[in-house]
Amino acid sequence: MLQGGVELDGAGLFVGEGAAADPALLGLRRRVVDTYGASFLAERAQALRRRLATLDPQRAPARTLEVSLDEPPAPAYGFPRRYRDTLTALAALEVLATARPLRPEATITAAGEELRLRENEASRLAELSDALAASLVRLLDSRRPDWGFPLVLGMARLAALERTRESGQWVFLDAFPPDAEVIERAHVSTRSEVISAMLRDARTGLEVARVRLVSRLGGGGAFGEGEFADLEDAGNRVAEIQRALDEGRDLRMPRHLRLPARRGLRPAVLAPSSAALTAGLATALEREEAYSRALRRLYRYHLVTRNCVSEIFRELDVALLGERVGTDGSRSFIPALAALTVNERYGVSEVSRILSHRRAGLARLYGAENPLRVFLRESNTITSTLYQRNSRDSAFLFFTDDLVLTRPVFGAVNLITGMAASVVGLVTAPFDGGKILSAGVRGAVFSLPEVLFQNIRKGSFVYVDPTALASSGAPADARSSRTLAPGNVPLPR
Repeated sequence: MLQGGVELDGAGLFVGEGAAADPALLGLRRRVVDTYGASFLAERAQALRRRLATLDPQRAPARTLEVSLDEPPAPAYGFPRRYRDTLTALAALEVLATARPLRPEATITAAGEELRLRENEASRLAELSDALAASLVRLLDSRRPDWGFPLVLGMARLAALERTRESGQWVFLDAFPPDAEVIERAHVSTRSEVISAMLRDARTGLEVARVRLVSRLGGGGAFGEGEFADLEDAGNRVAEIQRALDEGRDLRMPRHLRLPARRGLRPAVLAPSSAALTAGLATALEREEAYSRALRRLYRYHLVTRNCVSEIFRELDVALLGERVGTDGSRSFIPALAALTVNERYGVSEVSRILSHRRAGLARLYGAENPLRVFLRESNTITSTLYQRNSRDSAFLFFTDDLVLTRPVFGAVNLITGMAASVVGLVTAPFDGGKILSAGVRGAVFSLPEVLFQNIRKGSFVYVDPTALASSGAPADARSSRTLAPGNVPLPR
């Protein structure tokens, strides 16, 4: 709860009271009244208030803290989830009773032909809206306790479909999360090749989703939740990329989209007293800490005996029905030695190497330009055309992942760079929250192995889904698991 309110999924989709009624929700409300009677919504809301009044934060369901790999504990449906689900259902009934319209910022579309409603879609849009409305009427009589958010989401989609009918353009709920990674508008034009590949991939997904949805409608029956969710997802991607290109705006990265669950703050209704909540919170924190200790015992990390390499081998042994590699007491926990062990004991017939983004880019440049010029330009973070400095990387000057003989020399320079940045960071820490200091310290730490001929830092690069490049016909050497887009790749820095 926040300042007397509760954040609820879907509560930010609709405007507050006093706005003009939404015609789609007015029609839905009439169907509900025709189906269940004029007093149904009021009676349902009253039942929800009675449920809220009986919820007790101290009566948490009993739950064992014994954690097992074979039998993980079932999730508990405790007070927080019960309260939030009940309050969400009550908020959903309020939206339906008042037929509130959607917030303009809760939807997304794009001008032009990309999302224009086709003739076969326009003729069946009423069928799609009718199927959705019928499913929402049935949902109102559901016995499942978490029906509130599906109702809110369904009503928002119904209102978006009405806007689609009015405008002749597909209008979708905005599915981008609030913390979506962004390519700043200044960089959108410099990433034209990748942006174009992303747009082509999104268009392909949209075309497939449109065909599937029309096919589903042609068969009649219930609302196709899966088909519509795919259309909504693809439509969001196309609209976001197209708007960024047409309007010169920041581009939110069209990946990891979720259900359009725009959160909003709602007043707490029949909330327990502060004393009851405090006591319940103390109990929950105690149980959380006990459960965390149990998890740490079960999944404890150890650099030598239980690390990422040992767990990969353990999973391989399970899949291959027999132990091939024992990591206890051996040096197989070291990745480089583990690779040799795999070659010896697993009967490897072929080894494929996937180049990192930078190494793939270097190979392309070496084949097209003077090698010495490429080396001098791309060896450092200042003049490199493949790398763009980002705020979450450590402080370093030279790349050493493609070098061996000169690695200690470049590593020493990187070490000095990191130490110098740390000194500067001590001065700027009160103003930047320690960002430069942290980058300098990490830069020095990651430079130490380079002095000893070892490299663990590659630099981080912006990312795009490699399937987008694959579908765009981009050259094979550009398709790595770490390629162009904003943000940082989780590699050592």
